[in-house]
Formats: sequence, structure tokens, C-alpha cells
Amino acid sequence: MQKDYNGKFSGMSIAAFICSFFGCIGIAGIVLGIIDLTKKDGRKRGLAIAAIIIGAIMTIGSFAALGGSSDENKTTAEVDTVEENTMVADDTSTVAENKTEGSKEETPEESSKENTSDAGIELIAGETGEYGKELVLNEGTEFEDKTIGYFVPSGMYEVKNIGDHMTQVNVYKNEKKTTEEGWEEWADTNVELLDVNETKEMKVEEGYFFNIDEPSHILIKLLDSETSDDNSNTEVLREEFNSKLGETKPLWYESVLRDKTGNWRELVVYSNKAIDKDLACEYCKAYFNSDDEVHWVTNLNLKTVTRFNKSGNLLFVTTTEYRDGEENDANELGGGMKLDEFCVNLDTGELFSLEDE
Repeated sequence: MQKDYNGKFSGMSIAAFICSFFGCIGIAGIVLGIIDLTKKDGRKRGLAIAAIIIGAIMTIGSFAALGGSSDENKTTAEVDTVEENTMVADDTSTVAENKTEGSKEETPEESSKENTSDAGIELIAGETGEYGKELVLNEGTEFEDKTIGYFVPSGMYEVKNIGDHMTQVNVYKNEKKTTEEGWEEWADTNVELLDVNETKEMKVEEGYFFNIDEPSHILIKLLDSETSDDNSNTEVLREEFNSKLGETKPLWYESVLRDKTGNWRELVVYSNKAIDKDLACEYCKAYFNSDDEVHWVTNLNLKTVTRFNKSGNLLFVTTTEYRDGEENDANELGGGMKLDEFCVNLDTGELFSLEDE
């Protein structure tokens, strides 16, 4: 017996109708709706038709939405790309501007060259640099001595030890002389010992040069004319004293090895004159810079060591017997037998004997 389906909706049309409302399965709803329309069982086809129409609308809407999202993403990506390119272009422009501005400024090398007088000149032992020249003493002998002379412009220099060790700085005259033993040495010498970071002043005359041994590293600065004038006056006083002592090539040291105070100074001479009241006063004018200083004059000819210390207008002088090598050690200086002792008033020249006190 055939069932009567007139006036009823089929299950397929109902399913198609429901599926048509969901974008992702709307196509399935359309397919089910079409299949239901082809059946001839007398059921109602309204839901199938509605499912086809609604499914088509939902499907078209879904594709439109996807297309719009894709275009939006593409547009966003393009905008980001444009912005990034713009930023890169700006950065490139800034770099170019900086380079252009930088080209107008002095290069480090040009600046260094222009400020050489302000920054000073570095001298590194073993390296010729700009001012160095290779020199030789006793060439061709077993005692051949090769060294480097730094021929800087003449004048008064501030010399600073910027190395890691105590160093000896020499100023030699570029002229050789032969000793009694037959060996060559430089005709005139000025020597200073500098502790690490210590600064002293040294004069370089025309025809003279700086000399240092490894691993020395020093910085020299040419002093201005006013300072040079003051130092020139000091040099004149010292030359006068040296002349009165009969010594033209003394060795002057701004420091003494193993001195813990930093105030000791020493002059090493080879003279046949002893230090008397007049020479003591001349020495004080030429070499003393402060009452805190203690000075020593070591006379290798007379085998004496004379100590000077100052208090106000009074200069105290003590002479002792020289012991071999004591000029090189603050712990040994002045340790010999006392030979003479006196005090002189620098204002009046009055002499006081200290032997009876």
C-alpha cells in the first residue's frame, strides 16, 4: 500500500533548509534541495526551494567576505611595506646628510695634526716616529751602540713619563767626543729620572736631541714663551753656579732612587772646589724651588756629599765623606763620616757654625 505524502515536507528538504543557513555547508544544502526537487512523491517542495535560494545567498556572501578579507590583508601588507620603505629611505637620507655634514668637518688625522702642539709629542723607545733618527756610537767595534735620537724643535719642554716603568730621559748634543779610554760618547748630556706619571722640564738647544731606552714611553710638550723665559732665567743661574764650581757638565736629577718623600733632588759633579758659604747661597738661588725640598751635591772628584735643606731664610749645609755608589740610593746618601756643617742666613749672608751645637 502506497503511503500518502501529500502536504508533508520530506526529510531531505528539511535537512537542505537547515544546511543552507551555514556558510561552510551551504553548498550541501543547495545540493540536497536540488535532489529533493527531482523526486515525484507528492511532498511539499517549498523548503527545498528555500534551501536552494538561502544556500546560494549564504555561499555567495561567504565568498565575498573571504575576498574582502584577502584584499584587506593585501592592502595592509602594502601599506606596511610602503611605510617600511619610507622609514628606510628616511634613515638613508639621514645617514647621507650626516656624511655630507661630516665631510665639512675636520678628519681625525687633520685634527691631530693641527693639535700636535697642544697634545704634545709621544716618543716611544725603539720607534723612530716623525722625529727619530738612527744614530751609532763606536761603529764597527765590539762596543757598537745603536740608538735613536729624537730631533724635536728647540725649546723648553715639559716631559711626562706615560709608560709603566721608571725611565731615564736623556738630552744629548749631536756631537761625539772620544774618552781617554778611546771610546765615543756624546759631547754634552742632560739626564732626568722620571717615575711613572712624573713630569719634569728639560731644555733642548739647537743641535741637541732627546734619547730614551726601551721600554720608555714619554710625552713631551713645548712650553709657551712666558714659561720658557722663566725657565731660561733658571738655566742662566744654574749655568753661573756650575761655572763657579768649575763644572760645565753636571748631572741634575729631579728625584733620587728610593726616596719616599718625592722631595729629594741631586746634582752629581766632578769638581775640585768644595762647597763654602758663597757657593751654598749660589746653589740655593739656582736649584731650590721650595723649602720642602732636600738637595744633595755629590762631588765624585773630592769624594764628598753635601746636603742642603732650607727653612725660611736659613740654609743648612752638611758635608759628609762619599761612599761608593751612594748617589744612586736615598737610603745611603749622607751616611758617610761628617766633614763639615754650617748654616747661612740667605738675606744677610751671615754664617753660623753648627759644629759646637
